[in-house]
Amino acid sequence: MKLIEALRLDRNARLALVGAGGKTSALFRLGRELSAIEGNSVGDVWLSATTHLSSDQLMLADRHIELREILDFEHYLTDPSHGLILFTGAPVENNRTSGVNLPILETIKQTADELGLPLIFEADGSRRLPIKAPAQHAPVIPAWVNHVVVVAGLSALGKPLSPEWVHRPELFAQVSGLTIGEKVTRESLAKVLGSPAGGLKGIQGHA
Repeated sequence: MKLIEALRLDRNARLALVGAGGKTSALFRLGRELSAIEGNSVGDVWLSATTHLSSDQLMLADRHIELREILDFEHYLTDPSHGLILFTGAPVENNRTSGVNLPILETIKQTADELGLPLIFEADGSRRLPIKAPAQHAPVIPAWVNHVVVVAGLSALGKPLSPEWVHRPELFAQVSGLTIGEKVTRESLAKVLGSPAGGLKGIQGHA
């Protein structure tokens, strides 16, 4: 089964990916699947992130556009590309790109609305660890998002609740009921994913 079928997505998708352990892989797979659906005549899909992406993942897009300010996006629109287009912020340390800020993301969304293009973006960081619990300020999911996918990496199952495997392990412990150092179980992961203080945090009722 295609992911877009499992998640009941179409080219009207305004989708945010949150959680850990596979967001970027899901970002590009969903983008490729949406670009191939009937009715998306030009096959264009826009991707973005409000958090860091690894620079070695940028080549998965057909074109990567670096946006430092709104004017950079307006300049892109004078000579747009077709295919899977990824918008990020500027490069930063440790072989990463920064995320786009919310005003730029809002402009991207408004233009995607006008052009009838799908928009998928990462709304949560996890430092490339398989599981996490969100901090107080995260994730930031705009009101116009109509789908949210909460991602977790099953490689963490059976591993200790520690910084080596879990982003913000102390918060994960609070939500799951585990103590630091205990093994992560299916039950504890499910509890975090289904909690308003965990995987469901920030998701509005209409999404």
